[in-house]
Amino acid sequence: MTLKAHGFEPITLTIDQEAGELFFTIADDQKIKTFDQGGGTQTVEIRTNIDTYEVISSETWCGISDKTTSGFKITLGANDGFRRSASLTVTAPGMPSVNVEVSQSGNPLLSNTTFTTGLNNSTTIGTEGNVRTQQLDAGRPVR
Repeated sequence: MTLKAHGFEPITLTIDQEAGELFFTIADDQKIKTFDQGGGTQTVEIRTNIDTYEVISSETWCGISDKTTSGFKITLGANDGFRRSASLTVTAPGMPSVNVEVSQSGNPLLSNTTFTTGLNNSTTIGTEGNVRTQQLDAGRPVR
């Protein structure tokens, strides 16, 4: 800051202020982010006076961007598979790390399930997905 007065030489004052105590917090309601199957973008809000922090995702499909001192964005594409999850580790110098859990809906484990009753107490159970089709005769698998 420079002080000027008529008839006097300007005086330059330098003001130094010590930094306050460092802080970095993420509220509990920001530590779990849930996305639908179509994906999208959500913001994780943070409170900090630290300029630099790092966010590391456990999964490549979970994108991180726009890091500021008020938060960062998580972006997911559409999920064509089953439900999935990722863990984000947020670290700032001199602060304990914070985990943010991300989950995204996916295709159901079972779809188009059919149950048909045949003759002689035999039942066919058919599914599409990750379960095999099996024919039962009076409650016992047919081999």
